[in-house]
Amino acid sequence: MAEKFKIEEIKELQTFDFDIDALLLNIEKKIELLNKQKKNVIIESHFAHFIKPELIDYLFIINRDLKELKKEYKIRKYNSQKIKDNLEVESFNLCFYEALENGYEEEDKVFCINNELNLDLSVKAMFEKIVNKHT
Repeated sequence: MAEKFKIEEIKELQTFDFDIDALLLNIEKKIELLNKQKKNVIIESHFAHFIKPELIDYLFIINRDLKELKKEYKIRKYNSQKIKDNLEVESFNLCFYEALENGYEEEDKVFCINNELNLDLSVKAMFEKIVNKHT
């Protein structure tokens, strides 16, 4: 979805810059429409924590072991700068703290889940982990 709002390529970081405000407005309008229709929505992204908290029932931040994450980035052929930047974000749990800054309340709406089993953790196992965390 972010590509629809792309501003420019950033080749040295193997990514692109995009208009996050326009993207969030687009997503929030879609969520409002689906909420009116009483439909459930699951959003998986690195920027879900910027969506207005009043539109979100729960925000789950899934953390990875840094060594495993670094291996994954190398498999994806990320360059050293992108690997460094992404690991730094993960090590500081930036998404969690940005969520708190954006109005999400810890242990009420925002939860951190550790995926210590790396990518081998199945969707079903992750779901069970989230349900167990919430209940």
